[in-house]
Amino acid sequence: MNAAIYARYPSQNQREESIADQIASCRRFASDSDLVVLDAHVYTDAAASGASVDPPGLVALRADAKKGLFSVVLVDDLCRMARNNLFLQTVLGEIYSLGIRLISVAEGLDTADDESTLVIHIRGAVNQLYLADLRKKTLRGLLGQKRRGFTVGERTFGYRSKPVGEPRVDRTGRVRYHGYDQEVDPAEAAVVRRIFEEYVAGLSVTAIARKFDTEGVPHAIRNARGWSVSSVFRILRNVKYSGVRPWNLTGSRRDPLTGSQRRFRQPESEHDVRSREDLRIIPKPLWDAVQLRLENMKRIFPGRSRPGSSEAN
Repeated sequence: MNAAIYARYPSQNQREESIADQIASCRRFASDSDLVVLDAHVYTDAAASGASVDPPGLVALRADAKKGLFSVVLVDDLCRMARNNLFLQTVLGEIYSLGIRLISVAEGLDTADDESTLVIHIRGAVNQLYLADLRKKTLRGLLGQKRRGFTVGERTFGYRSKPVGEPRVDRTGRVRYHGYDQEVDPAEAAVVRRIFEEYVAGLSVTAIARKFDTEGVPHAIRNARGWSVSSVFRILRNVKYSGVRPWNLTGSRRDPLTGSQRRFRQPESEHDVRSREDLRIIPKPLWDAVQLRLENMKRIFPGRSRPGSSEAN
């Protein structure tokens, strides 16, 4: 009987060897159970979140399952397939409809066994709760870093990150610091100031983008093709350049079936807004003049002054 193996590890914080260990465990089980696993039927996803519904390895496994290339799918643990319970049950239902068994080696669960069905549902719920708990702990850790005065993954054109504290080596051999802060990047800050100055002098957002492209001005987004109206507009609206550092203004919720993220506005009680005059790039008079012009253009051209509009003046 032909079998397939699926293995995954969720983040950069885990070892790549984790996948090899999972595969080895499944291969031992296959050997003991007279199952044949071809190399072409070993599917893996590295650094893929358990909340994701479309990691390439799992997508390929589901496609091959529909072709009838194997009769059994082996995983070391159910959570390796998915931690999103609704998505996990969807995949299990799809596999079951194709007449394919799923076996969780470490847990001793087999969808061919009626008694395993309830346990599989319970395990799926537990994995879903793990995801929710992980989100809470991650947010708590980020908030703690913010309260200690550090930045948390807030890359913004015009600034660069700098480590704070003495370096230390963690258990994976990576160098870690107490945290990271930001400082003004002189070269990028000069570009930001020029955008504000050009705009208040009368150039439109579109004209600035075209002018910068013609001159080959370093771009605001790494590895991007060139300046766009939306990138210029976002810079003109970014309050960080005025010395204000907002954080946690919005959150996101993942659609359990499509995996897409939906943004939503956080309650004001959850907002973290701090003043950092040392990180101000645009003087207050220039900032205020630009915001006034943006608002005036919005009133003059309602619906046409948003990012991407050719009339975004």
